[in-house]
Amino acid sequence: WVTGGHSSAAGHGNFYNESYTAVFERNGRDLFQSVGLSLQGKNYGMGGTSSGRELSSCIESIFGTEIDVLSWDFGMTDQKNFALLDHYCYRASIHKTRPACVVHVSSGQTTRGRRLTAKTLEDKGATVLFVPPFLQEEASQSFPNTAALDGSEIRKMPDFVRSFRCGDQIEKGDPTCGDEKFTKLGVCDDRKGRAHWHPGWKWHAMMGNLQLLGMMEYIDQALKLIAKPGVDQAVLLKQLKEREEESYQSLISDESFHPILYKAPAVCHTARLPAETRFQGILTESDKKGFFNYDRGVPFQRALRSTGGNGEMALVRFPEEREDCSIPLDADYKDAFVAHSNFEGFSSLTIPNDAERKAYLKPGHALNGTIVFCFKVCDWGKCPPKNIGGDALQAKKATIRVNGIPATALTPYYKDCVFLEGPTGLHGWKANSKGQYEIGVKIHDDDSFMRLSSVVVM
Repeated sequence: WVTGGHSSAAGHGNFYNESYTAVFERNGRDLFQSVGLSLQGKNYGMGGTSSGRELSSCIESIFGTEIDVLSWDFGMTDQKNFALLDHYCYRASIHKTRPACVVHVSSGQTTRGRRLTAKTLEDKGATVLFVPPFLQEEASQSFPNTAALDGSEIRKMPDFVRSFRCGDQIEKGDPTCGDEKFTKLGVCDDRKGRAHWHPGWKWHAMMGNLQLLGMMEYIDQALKLIAKPGVDQAVLLKQLKEREEESYQSLISDESFHPILYKAPAVCHTARLPAETRFQGILTESDKKGFFNYDRGVPFQRALRSTGGNGEMALVRFPEEREDCSIPLDADYKDAFVAHSNFEGFSSLTIPNDAERKAYLKPGHALNGTIVFCFKVCDWGKCPPKNIGGDALQAKKATIRVNGIPATALTPYYKDCVFLEGPTGLHGWKANSKGQYEIGVKIHDDDSFMRLSSVVVM
């Protein structure tokens, strides 16, 4: 189970092991083991991030190559742009393991649009599960009202129940619901993210258990089905696989989906975290692997001091975005590849590298030659001085080339992502003899830099 979502899904304001994904995994292991299954929950939420078009084009690189369920919890960032949900769940559905796409929805004006989007995808052959908003609302209001109790009664309440609901308010209000929203251990109690729009640990506990209860129902239905008298399990399995294949073929043959942006294989060279391509050392082709031991790149300011001729574009981190705590907090960081004016020649990325080719492409498969640049998101829309983005070519602030051929324009795709346009237009960049694209960037403006979050080649 992999969770995709914004800051609330990531658990910002809480400790990392308090997110609803962590609760789901922790409380669900025994249940899954009892029926011969193993459960792993991965919280890959990212603060201030929408589901598209960067993440939806980078499903394998970010969320991994072995997924059974991928969730969508981007309501606050996607808002009414239902096309992003459509793209995200479609790209998930054609992933090699064909995971179910679980859509989390809160109540509001967008509920109907998201439900319709999910239903349309399901009718076309995708596996999409829609989590209705009333489940969360009914569960929240079923908690006892702390505001109606005196001090001694409040102290007797279980930890997971006490100070969750005060009147009609959840995790806010007197006497204690606001004060006890976030865990206080005497360690990192002043951590970032403790905002009023981020839910606290009790809400995450509730959501993790609600999610688990839903999975319990599916497991129960499956057990009852295979236990029915006269059911031949081998025949049943064959029928289910045939039905799945029929749905998959229906989905990929539907001509209403764009043949490249929706259907084409993609190699996403991403600096974003969390991302499996970094944790597994695929991006950096490094022996540094694991959730805590991956290659972290170099600090941004150090990268700006490097000089030389043509060379590899630096993978950089931004130390001010990370918090130092003995207990894990967030895992999502907006790292980037950086090209800058102090570097005299072209700073380059080669895509796919050998590890990416092995991980993400079938043997002998060639990419279409559509290239997307996604720039590092500037928090709250405030980019630092001398930051170069989508106007790089038009304003002649940079030169960009692919296998030595200059790009002619950066054409908007979605928000911070642009198509790299060349002599043949938006599509059709030619790979070199090794099937790779060497993408070089040279910055002309003094003391300026370009920060790329991801480069996607389809």
